[in-house]
Order: sequence, then structure tokens, then C-alpha cells
Amino acid sequence: MRYQDPPGSQDPAQDPRRRPPTERAPARHRGSHQRPQGRQDQGRSQGQDRSQDQGWSQGQARSQDQGWSQDQGRSQGQGRSQDQGWSQGQGRSQGQGRSQDLGWFEGQGRSGGQGRSDGGSWGTRAPGPERYQDASQAVFLTPRHPDRRRGADQDPPWDSVLTEDAPGGPPTWHDGPGRTGRGLVAGAVTGVLAAAIALGVAMLVSAFVRPQASPVIAVGGQVINLTPTPVKEFAVAHFGTNDKTMLLGGMYAVIALFAMVIGWLARRKLLVGAIGIGAFGALGAFVAVIQPGSRTTDAIPALVGGVAGVVAIISLVNWSAPAAFSPATGWNGDGGGTGRIDRRKFLVAGTATAAVAAGSAVGGQILTNRRFNANASRAAVKLTAPAKKAPPLARQAEINIPGLSPFYTPNSSFYRVDTALVIPQVTTQQWSLRVHGMVGTELNISFKELLNMPMVERDITLMCVSEPVGGGYIGNARWQGVLLSDVLRQAKLQSGVSMLATTDVNGMTVGVPSQIALDGRDAMLVVGMNGVPLPQEHGFPVRMVVPGLYGYCSATKWITDMEVTTLDAFTPYWVHRGWAKVATVKTESRIDTPKTGSSLPAGKVMVAGVAWAQHKGVEMVEVRIDDGQWTKATVAAVDSIDTWLQWYVPWQATAGQHTLEVRATDKTGYTQTPTAKGVFPDGATGYHTVHVSVA
Repeated sequence: MRYQDPPGSQDPAQDPRRRPPTERAPARHRGSHQRPQGRQDQGRSQGQDRSQDQGWSQGQARSQDQGWSQDQGRSQGQGRSQDQGWSQGQGRSQGQGRSQDLGWFEGQGRSGGQGRSDGGSWGTRAPGPERYQDASQAVFLTPRHPDRRRGADQDPPWDSVLTEDAPGGPPTWHDGPGRTGRGLVAGAVTGVLAAAIALGVAMLVSAFVRPQASPVIAVGGQVINLTPTPVKEFAVAHFGTNDKTMLLGGMYAVIALFAMVIGWLARRKLLVGAIGIGAFGALGAFVAVIQPGSRTTDAIPALVGGVAGVVAIISLVNWSAPAAFSPATGWNGDGGGTGRIDRRKFLVAGTATAAVAAGSAVGGQILTNRRFNANASRAAVKLTAPAKKAPPLARQAEINIPGLSPFYTPNSSFYRVDTALVIPQVTTQQWSLRVHGMVGTELNISFKELLNMPMVERDITLMCVSEPVGGGYIGNARWQGVLLSDVLRQAKLQSGVSMLATTDVNGMTVGVPSQIALDGRDAMLVVGMNGVPLPQEHGFPVRMVVPGLYGYCSATKWITDMEVTTLDAFTPYWVHRGWAKVATVKTESRIDTPKTGSSLPAGKVMVAGVAWAQHKGVEMVEVRIDDGQWTKATVAAVDSIDTWLQWYVPWQATAGQHTLEVRATDKTGYTQTPTAKGVFPDGATGYHTVHVSVA
């Protein structure tokens, strides 16, 4: 029975996967099909060739190794000759066969059967998957196709058989178990997993050093330091107190993108990928040690994480490589770097890597929380009654109107703006304040010593310079602490002092003008907020509060150092970035209700809000509707000149679109300006304006 090509089948000679011998690498001969050197390939003829299907050829021709010949007759079999050249038949051939040479024998005639000639064309065999090599060591794969039914005497069709050059890489495709492939996805996943291992291990190691040594925290801090002021203000204005979360999310996204590129390169050249991951670790170590307040040991987590990342990317590439034939060792791994993967092995290796990365990160966070946690220390603090208590809040000082800010801002709602990516965990046992510089006596005050000093209690409103007109970076609280003047009196300041250069536990610097801090206002080293020890996010165990100054030049959290110096001798963190050296809080006001964009029913509407003029006091608040006359608002009782106050105006709302504005006048006679100005470099100005619709 002769095998017939299916209709429309492709000529193997036209298969783009077949390469001419000039494009193939030289290979050694192996196996029982080896042909002696110099032997001429004998073509099929009617009288000289013997095949299993008793095929025949009309012409008689012999092809020589390393050359071309043309068969003038007709050939029944299509196949490959064992020589290194090409043999071309001008007749037509029907049969499909394959010989052991590297050249092609093209027949254009038609034959009636499929078989194997003595020269090496195919014969019948079982359809199971197998690998073998011909005399030139081209490796053939004959995968099993369960969806194709054949008899035991049929070979798989030619288009399911691919070759590889040996010794060389693994097969480019087969559809059996352990299917291989290449692509951007495999490289991207490899890079991301290696980066995850590096970050997870670094986080775990930082739990034994300190949280600030984590490369993500160190690099994030450097990003904050290098970010231009307009970009920072954009982030604060649009993301509010979530700006740090957005920063970390952006950092992880950038790291993931770079890791994808590195992983893709590693699949093609493993050394490049290993160097790339290692460079990330070295960069993290370098950034960690150049941060303010850094220690030499801060480089350890990034370095260890970098080594772990290099090991991970090498392992991922090698573990997931498919088997390939090597004449020296037989079938074995290809050593990685080829871009090909065994998907099943890659899935196993990737899952294990992800598990290790996640376990390292979670374990590191748990250890960090246990080893660097000030919760127990804060819970042990017992605030004693201050020597000078604040007077009770007058009943008329707080107005209860829905939507109006309460007089005291709850600790949980108090704004937070700082550069710390992780909240510093400082225990009372660890804390101390060093006072030095232009002093007669240098001080080193422990927390216990500070608590034993005379304490005062004061209501003070704090405000961030990043507060836009009508914004939320402002809050009022009752603070307890030691007057700064009492501490500096012990230090015996020298003449010419004009700046108190303060530093927090992370190395963040703030400059406080000494003439303002010591002019008699209640500048304090604070230990309590609204009747409880300072929350950690607000500076536990000790922070500074100076009424009348924006926070960036007064309200140092987690303070540990104070150098008495001059304005010219010291440039604080924010001043170095273009902000004013001295910025007093401007007289301002805000409408809390109704909110801009509100839809209101016609009738009586209560317009209410807060106003402040720190260390000057608010004299009057006025409201204007639709550019009409200014109406004087009713204000609550004044608590102190260092706090805000509440106000309200009843308004008979009519149908239509309306614009509401507010302005305040302080006790010096200054009325806030209508000129709109941004927050940089010393605070925003303008009227807070609200647009509402009334039906």
C-alpha cells in the first residue's frame, strides 16, 4: 500500500523551518546511520536502487557530496540525501521520505508510496515520540499527536517534525508534556520574581539592623529629597496625607518595570541579568549610607538583598531551562540564557521563588514590628498634672453646627505632613535631647528628666505651609510639655544667637528663629496631645510646637538634637529647597459648610467655618454672597490668640447658582488679602470661595 500525500500538503522543501546546509553549524556524526567519508550518495534508479516500497525513478543520476546535481528523470521519493549539498530532481515526486544527510533532495514528480531507501529515506515505524540523530547530527523530534489517528505503519506528517542542530540548544517546539517556549512574559516574570526576592530578603535583614536601613525606605527618602518642590506640592495638594502611599506605590511600579527589562535580558544573556539585579542592590546600599542620620550598617540589608536577587535570577533561568542534547553528556539542561523555558519547571521554580519572597517580606515586617515598636513604651507613659494648666474651654467657644470643624481636632484626624516614609519607633528609654552649640552649658536631657521639669498645658493651632486657601492641613489641640525657654535658660545661650537648628531621629532638620521662639509665646517641647501621650505619628516621645510659625520652621517631630547657632550658619531642609527661612502663619479663614458643589434647598442655610490669626488673634470674620455686601459673622468665644475660632452666618438662600466668600481681620487691624497666591515659598493667600446651587 502506497502512502498518498493529503491534498494541499506543503512541499517540505518550502518549509521555512528547514535550513540549507550553508546555514547549519558543522556537527559530528553519531549512530548506526553514519556514512563513510567520501561516499557518494546514489540516487534512485530503475536498476541500481532498492527501497522498501519498491519505488522507481526514470532517470539515473548520482549526487556528489558538497555539490549540486540535477536529476534529469522522475523521482518517486522526496527526501534528504546524506551529502552536504543539494540534489534537485526536475521530475515530479509523490512520496515523502527523509534521509540522513544534511542536504535536500527535491523531486518534483509523483510517487506512489512511502518508504525508506538504502540511502536513508524514511520507513514505517510506530508513532510514539522519539528523538534521533542522522549522520550529520541533526536531531529530529517526532512528537506524539494524540488528536491525530494513525496506523502503526504511518509516520507523523512532515510538518510535525522539527529539527535542532546538535550540539546546540533545546528544541524550539513540541506539543507533548513539558512544552517549551520563549517570550517577553517569561523574562518579565523572571525579573519581577528576582526583584521580589531581593526586596523581601532586604526587608528581613533590615529587621535586624533598623527599619530605616530598608532599601525601599532609603531610596524613597532620597526620592523625596531630590523631588522638585512643585512636584512635592502637586502630590500634597492632590493626594493629601496619602502622598507617601502614592510615592511607595510609584517606586514599586518603577522597580517592577526595570526588573522586567532585566529579566528579559537575563533570558538571553544571563550575565547581564545578574549584573542588573546586583546593581540594584549596590545602589540601595549607597543611598542608605548617604541619608541624613545614616549608619554604616544601613548598607547591609541592600547588599544582602542584592546577592539574594542575583542567586534568584540565575536559579530561575537555569531551573526552568528545558533539556537539550550534548554529545559529551547526553540529554541535559542547556545552562540557561537561551530564552527558552520549560513551562512546567518554570511554574514550579516561580512559585517557590514567590513564596520565599513573600515569606521574607512578611517575616521581616513581623520582626520589625516586634523589635522596633514603641507602643509599649508609649503605653507606660503617665502624664502628670501640669504645673500650669490651660483654662477650661468656655461653653461659648464651641458651636455645634453640622459640618463645622470641632474646636479640638481629634488625634486620629489631625493632619500629618512630614518626610518620614515609616513612622519612627523611638522608646522613652532610647530618647534623649542634646542641646549644644552657642551655649555655656551643653545639655543631654533624658525623657525622665524632661518629665520632671515644670510642665504647662496650652491650646495651640498648628498649620502646614502647604495648606492651600480653604485646605485641611490645619488642626487645633491641647498640648502638654516643657517651655522651651526653661530648657534654653539652663543651657545659658551666648550672645549673637539667632537660630535653633533642630534635628529629628531620621536626620530631618528644621530651623526655628530664636527671637520668635523666645519672645514670650508658649513655645514647647511637647509630650502630650489632647490629654494623652503624643501619638507616634505626631512625634512620640517628644516634639516641638511654636505658636504662630508654620510647621516646616518650628514643629520638629521626634526631636533628638538642638544646635544653638545663627541664621547664616545653618540651612534647614526646606530652606535649602527654596522655602523662606522664617514664615509666620497668615491671617486666614475657611468655609466648612456648605461644601463647594453642594445642592441646597431654598430657604435658611447656615454658613459656618473657622478663622485664625495665630499669636495675633481674630477680631472679625465677614461673609459675602455673589459679590454683594460683606456681612459680619457671629464668632464663638475666643479661647486664646494662638487658636482658631468658629464663626457662622445665617443665609436665606434663593434658587440659582451662588458664590460664597469669607475673609478675616486680626487684632492688629490686618484684613486678609483677596490676592490669590500659592503656598510657595511662605504660605498661600486669597479668599476661600465656595460655589453652590440652590433649587
